Amino acid sequence: TYADVLDAATWAVFQEGYKDGYGADGDHLKNMKDIRVALDLGFSMITLDCSEHIDDGVLELESAEVLARYNQLPSAKRQAFEPLYKAQSYELQSGTTVRMDAQNYERMVLTYHQALDFMEEVYEQVIAPLDRTIDFEISIDEVATPTTPQDHFFVASELQKRGIKACSVAPRFCGRFEKGVDYIGDLGQFEDDFAVHAQIASHFGYKISIHSGSDKFSVFPVIGKYAAAAGYHVKTAGTNWLEALRVIAKVDPRLFRKLHKKALESLQAARKYYNVSLDLAKIPEISSLEDQELPKLLDQNDPRQLLHITYGFMLRDPELKDDIYRVMQENEDGYREVLVKHIGRHLRTLGL
Repeated sequence: TYADVLDAATWAVFQEGYKDGYGADGDHLKNMKDIRVALDLGFSMITLDCSEHIDDGVLELESAEVLARYNQLPSAKRQAFEPLYKAQSYELQSGTTVRMDAQNYERMVLTYHQALDFMEEVYEQVIAPLDRTIDFEISIDEVATPTTPQDHFFVASELQKRGIKACSVAPRFCGRFEKGVDYIGDLGQFEDDFAVHAQIASHFGYKISIHSGSDKFSVFPVIGKYAAAAGYHVKTAGTNWLEALRVIAKVDPRLFRKLHKKALESLQAARKYYNVSLDLAKIPEISSLEDQELPKLLDQNDPRQLLHITYGFMLRDPELKDDIYRVMQENEDGYREVLVKHIGRHLRTLGL
């Protein structure tokens, strides 16, 4: 539960004697009920997942259908958008010009207009009335269609116009940010796009946010280069779980084999929640591996993704959960060592 997560983090802070402050993110929340639950518990950040309000299928429509659907929008909405975004150009503080393509204007509006209304509704009803300051992040990344710089500018401009104060925005970048593995895609294209996305975020006064940021080492130098001045938010936590499994593989091979078996049994169900490219044919038959070979599975993309996306199924098994907790408590110092190395690599690659 949300309370369990917050309690675990809080007691860990107390245990370590950390005194510089800490926060908790209600991550990828999609409705006001869940947001209120998180806020009532004291969460200091909310990440609003707008994916259910983004029309991800517009890109596949023929031009005539796009125009027909656009013309069905309320005239007041069309009249508000057109003078600002149809065939307009805007110069960012950095000097870069964002040109709003007239040919893609209708697609852009159809894709995001409902999400913008949702953001405004949540902000006005739940976030703005708060008697404390929180970090409010807006996620438009959980979709298949990449967010173009023009899309990003449109969303950012509307946030400003509607008085929605976001601390960070997470676009859907080009390429693939899959769980547990490095960035998949054209690094040159990513750098070109990210540079503009970072400038847009800086122009409107919020941080650029990178979701599924764990282990995206090949793009970290780009993020550090273009976003350091204005600030950025890299979400990274999931592969800490894989580092825990690395410890288990070393100290309790028998338990690791049980977890691997559970992962294979749960994979089909887990894939409903995650878009990953793992190939079962590339996962070694674990019965053929010696115990000392097991940790090496955590260095291979396909086993990593298998073990990453099935974590919930392992932890919902009472016996496995108890065994995991026991081994991690007995090997806390060893886990700390691998985490320092793991997170340290993230920080160094980002240039921190």
